[in-house]
Amino acid sequence: MVGIWKWRMMALGILAILAIAWQPAEGREKGAVTVIGEGRVMVQPDVARIYIGVVNEAQAVRSAMQENREIMTQVLAALDGLEIDEKDITTSYFSLHFPVRPERGRKPDSEKGQEPKIYRVDNKMQVTVRDLERIDAVLEGVTEAGANLVGGVQITVDDPQEIETQARKLAAEQGKQKALELAKLHGRKLGKAIDISEVIGGRVRSAALREMSGGGIIRPGETEISVRLQVTYELD
Repeated sequence: MVGIWKWRMMALGILAILAIAWQPAEGREKGAVTVIGEGRVMVQPDVARIYIGVVNEAQAVRSAMQENREIMTQVLAALDGLEIDEKDITTSYFSLHFPVRPERGRKPDSEKGQEPKIYRVDNKMQVTVRDLERIDAVLEGVTEAGANLVGGVQITVDDPQEIETQARKLAAEQGKQKALELAKLHGRKLGKAIDISEVIGGRVRSAALREMSGGGIIRPGETEISVRLQVTYELD
């Protein structure tokens, strides 16, 4: 009697396992699709960032520093005369190189018969110009004041957050449309979004110009702000 009962229990266990195996895959992974959507918005730039510098050399540290300071003071005075706010002028790089290899043709030290030690001061700053009509005037003013290095003009958007929000919405719409098309192509239906991330990269593609001033040759044009989103959707 005990043996029969044991065999019945074993049979019921096997049937239960088979029943579980044949159940629909509820709660199991249904499959997913991952897409990347990109949104782009073109806007009028509203600021220009100009990189200006003063580079000079001397045979004494004090002389090199003093000369650089004097020229930079003149450059700052020129910017003040052009109504550039102090908060829009930021030192971006400063270095003192020593000794610097002298240029060819420079006479050696007469007493020691050796090449003189040369010290170089490199002082750069970023200037934000909020009136784009004055870019040429700023370039001319700082050059006349003694700046001997202009790294370029970057025309861009000062605060792109609101435009990024618009681009992000477009990216989400494009990504969802891609996912819908992929699901349909494979005979599936699109489910809910289960993972969303923003692809980090260059969001503001601004006009970068390296033209010197003269005759209003710099044109602001348009700036592109883009956002990319990676979204994973469930498939039903």
